[in-house]
Amino acid sequence: MGKTGPHDELPDLLAHHLRLEPDNEHVRHQLAMLTGQQTDSAPAGYVQQVFDDYADRFDDHLVGELRYQVPQQLVTWLTAQHPAGRLQRVLDLGCGTGLVGHHLQGRCEDLIGVDLSARMLDKARERGPYTGLHQADVLTHLQAAPVATRTPPHTWRSWLALTGSPS
Repeated sequence: MGKTGPHDELPDLLAHHLRLEPDNEHVRHQLAMLTGQQTDSAPAGYVQQVFDDYADRFDDHLVGELRYQVPQQLVTWLTAQHPAGRLQRVLDLGCGTGLVGHHLQGRCEDLIGVDLSARMLDKARERGPYTGLHQADVLTHLQAAPVATRTPPHTWRSWLALTGSPS
């Protein structure tokens, strides 16, 4: 059976590239994706590069085209759960451009964002609600963080964690 599409040669080219640079985790990951191999996770450098390149169009794509509404829905839920006051600490894991942080402005005393992408953090910084932003892998950051921020009582799949109680 012959090759049928313009990208059919790509796995062979990536495999050749990997033989030349066996430690290149970007190429290793791309080859795994193309050949259907399961990996534990994407390399941090790969994720960082993808989201650094995506940062300038991320909000327009996610909110404008895909109609992403998780931040608004989350704040609506939080307001219902804690109607009387502000939260002490919010840890926004994988904060990206700060979409969640923007909607949490004024709802918490301390808003910390963590993301691998420097360009995403630049966008979050421009939004302004964060009291701290850290460029790090989420798990590495949590392992290095003080116990109070490492073990929040509530965690969501949206990568937002809340610690403390409303003040």
